Amino acid sequence: MIPIIRFIIDENIYFEILVPKLIHKDNSYCQPTENLHIFDIVTLVYSNNNIKTELLEDTADEIIAGTRCALKNTLKNKRVLPDNITAGDASLAFSISVHKENENFNDSHYWLWSSLSHIQTWLYTKDDKIYLEVSPSYPWLFSDPEPSENYFDFEEYVKMYKPIALYEISREKLQLWLQQCTHVLETIKTPSAYQFYDCDKSINQ
Repeated sequence: MIPIIRFIIDENIYFEILVPKLIHKDNSYCQPTENLHIFDIVTLVYSNNNIKTELLEDTADEIIAGTRCALKNTLKNKRVLPDNITAGDASLAFSISVHKENENFNDSHYWLWSSLSHIQTWLYTKDDKIYLEVSPSYPWLFSDPEPSENYFDFEEYVKMYKPIALYEISREKLQLWLQQCTHVLETIKTPSAYQFYDCDKSINQ
């Protein structure tokens, strides 16, 4: 796997977008080539002291342009966590909202990345600070448990909930990450009529 972008927290902790070598490349639009294409399938990985967790696999467009949008809106103070939610509790608030079938928590305003292993990554501001949260959602919000799964009920999830990690991110670091995304999107191969997602026109952001 070849790194495209690395969002560094510190020397031992980072999030990284990777693309396979050509022999393993997949593209949802055309035949893969050596050059990075907007519809190449890429993988986003969270690395914490060499323990790597795959968070997301999607097209370069969805992951990079979506991340850039979230970064831009965070810097514009458009992703402010509600007063009644503590920093580090975004996944808990999301799980409670879905479980109780109410719409008190609009996850689209704060969600960044999601993994199939029910690990969510959130980006938001709280008390004039920027936070990146990695935390577990309740595994059975949208499906019933399989017999092989180590099932626990929702009340137990609430009792034992804690974020996997909560990082305070400086505006300068977020600006750097934004520049990284923008640089890749400016140099990436795209179909002639293609337009990147414009987060300034998004009703969800």
